[in-house]
Amino acid sequence: MKTGLLPVWRDRDTLQFGVDPRRAVAVAGLGQTAAVLALLDGSRDRDAVVAAAREYGVPAAAAERVLAVLASAGVLDDFPARTHGSLPMPLRARLAPEMATAALAYEEGDGGARTLARRRGAYVRVHGAGRTGACVASFLAASGVGHVSCTDPSPAEPADLAPAGLVLADLGSPREEGAARAVSRAAPEVLTVDDGTAPDLVILTGLTLPGLTSQLIRDRVPHLALRTGEAIGVVGPLVRPGRSACLHCVDLRKADADPLWPKVLAQATFAPPGPQACDTVLAAMTATLAAAQALAFLDRPDSVPVTADGTLELVLPDWQWRRRTWRPHPACDCGASAAGGSPDASGAGCASGFGGASGSGASGWSGSRGMGDGAGYGAPAPRLPRPGGRRRRYPGRGAGRIRAHRRAGPGAQHHGPASALAASGTRRQRSGGFPSLAGDGSAPPARRCRCTSPLMRWRWRTGRARVAVPCSGTW
Repeated sequence: MKTGLLPVWRDRDTLQFGVDPRRAVAVAGLGQTAAVLALLDGSRDRDAVVAAAREYGVPAAAAERVLAVLASAGVLDDFPARTHGSLPMPLRARLAPEMATAALAYEEGDGGARTLARRRGAYVRVHGAGRTGACVASFLAASGVGHVSCTDPSPAEPADLAPAGLVLADLGSPREEGAARAVSRAAPEVLTVDDGTAPDLVILTGLTLPGLTSQLIRDRVPHLALRTGEAIGVVGPLVRPGRSACLHCVDLRKADADPLWPKVLAQATFAPPGPQACDTVLAAMTATLAAAQALAFLDRPDSVPVTADGTLELVLPDWQWRRRTWRPHPACDCGASAAGGSPDASGAGCASGFGGASGSGASGWSGSRGMGDGAGYGAPAPRLPRPGGRRRRYPGRGAGRIRAHRRAGPGAQHHGPASALAASGTRRQRSGGFPSLAGDGSAPPARRCRCTSPLMRWRWRTGRARVAVPCSGTW
């Protein structure tokens, strides 16, 4: 069973996997077949589980049905034996939270083995090993990335020290060497030497010279930018050469809003290094989000991360991330504008580094309350489908058979009487179990509510249960 979902009993015949309604799945009607669950400890294959179930008095057909329902509900993991054997026990124990998280987040049935294989075969190079760069490198190494190197020959200073990065023993030595030691402390098996291999992703910390970004564009190397300073943390954009806005596109957009921006940028790029207004918590938050965006790109290379054609920005003292859209600029020679940019990027075209402008070619904020939520100056970010609320049904399941459905919680979309019952808090009049559908198990026909107030309620009868739910227009 999935290690990330805690099994809890709701009654004598109903087992719920997971506590949070957004992940929880309830399996009802187990009865004596619940003995099969004790056999799912990872030491047996399917045939061995069915054979062992007979010793507990569970017929083979019933055991097969339990396994089928659990697999359809998404609470079983079939971890490949070859991958399991290739991981040493200490490494497998250390990466267990990473695999459990990947199995739940990406709804994988292999226990996160495919995601772990991608990470172990990836190479990430970090330019800049200061307070944020060293933290990003150690986070990626601890998450299972097999090769992480840092490039920064500058000597480490006291302001570079951070809990997950450089330490006191690294003072005076090159930052890249201190970052390599931080990576080795987090994951001793990770490679830290830049052997000249083309990286799968490059992470740029702080302001970089145009020659470096131009070379990455020519070599078609994806790269993610992040910077901290002036009590602001910025993650992005994640540049997919030829497909999304590059850093030069961002500078051109800023120059459209402020013609003197090139002068400001030149002075900021070549200014002598000094203490940055970036405290420990801001550096850790920015490094954490940058590592999360890097992992999202490595885990799903074909997906479009939220930082493609956009940046995630945090301005203190408001501890709330917001997304700003940066569309490809037609005057940039990166080719992203001709390609149309990211297919699902949102926003009103471009963004400004100065918050006072508005209208065409101005600010592209995608949310005023949190990341991509609410209405800002630009078009709102696309809403993601809400989890939960989907009732799972299986062919051939009649009344009294084993059944599983998603538990619905606050804010979930409800599509049937079972999930509506869970969301509204209404309980069955009969004792025990979940409400059953009438007759052959089919849902009642869709009805349209005629009320005009969202506070009114309406009811329907399913044979054995009467359910009251808030009005939503149509069921």
